[in-house]
Amino acid sequence: MFDFLLEREFGFICTAEECELFPQLDLEYESFYDYDSMIIDLDLGYSTVINTFSNKNKNLLINALQLRLFFNPTISQLTDILETFSALNICSIEMIMPHSSQVNQGDLENIVEGFEKVTSISIFSSPIKELLSYKQSSINYMQETIVGESDCGKIDESFFCCNLLTFCESQKFNTCLNKKISIDVKGNIKNCPSCKQTFGVIGQKPLVELKDHLNFKRVWGVSKNQIDVCKDCEFRHMCTDCRAYIKDQSNTFSQPSKCNYNPYIAKWKGQEGYVSVEEWKSKNK
Repeated sequence: MFDFLLEREFGFICTAEECELFPQLDLEYESFYDYDSMIIDLDLGYSTVINTFSNKNKNLLINALQLRLFFNPTISQLTDILETFSALNICSIEMIMPHSSQVNQGDLENIVEGFEKVTSISIFSSPIKELLSYKQSSINYMQETIVGESDCGKIDESFFCCNLLTFCESQKFNTCLNKKISIDVKGNIKNCPSCKQTFGVIGQKPLVELKDHLNFKRVWGVSKNQIDVCKDCEFRHMCTDCRAYIKDQSNTFSQPSKCNYNPYIAKWKGQEGYVSVEEWKSKNK
């Protein structure tokens, strides 16, 4: 491993004395956005949700917005949705939508060209599997099917995020829910669309007020260092964490129920010698 890093100049050898010259890494995490991330789920009745949202939250600062469409949109509907959100204070927009015969590759490229805030388009239930890059965006055709908000909370190596920002955030905060807000298809405001608890309905009051609501912010500070099993995992500072799907709903710090990794034996489900965390603990009491 060290040869790999040295050959590619990702690192270099230094003496113990030289190590003392390096300053301590600042692990503080700060964000000036009202919300770092937002998820909005839309069905055919999307116009009420997006119009209410845009009228009440014109000054809301959002870093990344994920739009999840649970209907087969036309190009006109996509344009209508993106025109609304592109006019707001949002840095980037990711779209997740089902495969539709009404929208072709050329249409998606026109969307990317017409809306510079669009950084990713994912097409699920696609007959093909392909990842394309176009302009500032990626277009990802997935064969997996997404039926609703329940298709969330999966823990997988492909979802790992290995960068300094995530590492710093994970020291004290939940890397999935920190400074996140969501709106489900019915307009309910939640920490995540998969969460059961709601904090009102879109349009009742500006969303900026919720970021100071203690009950809404409660899950923001649930870090991996507090969560059962996760606190012993070598991947904890690069792995996002789900609080909606956990093994023990009565325990805020319970392990994610959709995690199939056992850090005590360093194996994923399906690998030779894998046993679940529960099996391993029962044998090693």
